[in-house]
Amino acid sequence: MRRNKIIALALSALLLSGGCAFAEGTPFSEGGNTGAAAAVPASGRTENLEKSAGHHVSDISRDIASQGMEKVSELPTAEMSGSIMGRIDLPKKMHYEPFSFLPVSMDHYGGLLTIEDKKFTGSAIVAGASFKGKASDEYFGGMFLPHGYTQEAAGKMLHFNMGLLKIESALNEIFLNTMKEVRKETKETIPYNLIILDMMHVEQLHKVKDKPKTYSFSLRPAFAADGFAVPLFVRGFASKVDDTYRFLLFTTFDSQKDLFSFAGLKLVNEPLIEK
Repeated sequence: MRRNKIIALALSALLLSGGCAFAEGTPFSEGGNTGAAAAVPASGRTENLEKSAGHHVSDISRDIASQGMEKVSELPTAEMSGSIMGRIDLPKKMHYEPFSFLPVSMDHYGGLLTIEDKKFTGSAIVAGASFKGKASDEYFGGMFLPHGYTQEAAGKMLHFNMGLLKIESALNEIFLNTMKEVRKETKETIPYNLIILDMMHVEQLHKVKDKPKTYSFSLRPAFAADGFAVPLFVRGFASKVDDTYRFLLFTTFDSQKDLFSFAGLKLVNEPLIEK
């Protein structure tokens, strides 16, 4: 149980720890809507998380981390199993390799996906998890109703979207405070902006067009470290296949965003290989 909660926290963005339902009727290539709804009350204690995060974390960053931990504590981790990536029949030009070096069997939840395109070979880090059972139905079922979603699910969606919009400022405050502490401890006058993040685009949680049981969101963060910029792309999927709730998160370079957006949409709904 403890292992699953640790993994759930690591995959909190993927598992929609801030919310498990999304606005519907928005095209896959566009940003989602954020209908007004009351946020779901959170519960649980977060002192250990704050302590492990260190004293460099700012108030706004700590709030986001605390809310994420509280939402993870509500997840049905007892019904949580590994990613589907190692259990689906991949096309010939795709290859998935689990991260076997990770501790506590976390290789079941993450790995490297390689795709051979016509002009180049792309790669992305893929993390995922699946849920199945009565508790999972109670927690995630509100986002997969035939004619929409519940008010409670809409509130979770709004909460998660607000978290997405705060990520840039939260991370930049962490970087800034870390640089301040390093300057104090080392006496080196390193730049305060040695590491910064610029969120170029946020695509909010939304229902994928023509896919009534699939949702998606994306981020386009550009990291700059000591003058070197690295544009990245993050795409998350949530889908219900039969009686199982699937979640996949792809992280790759921004230049490969289209390749893995289309690949992820296909893979998250692929049938499992029968044993």
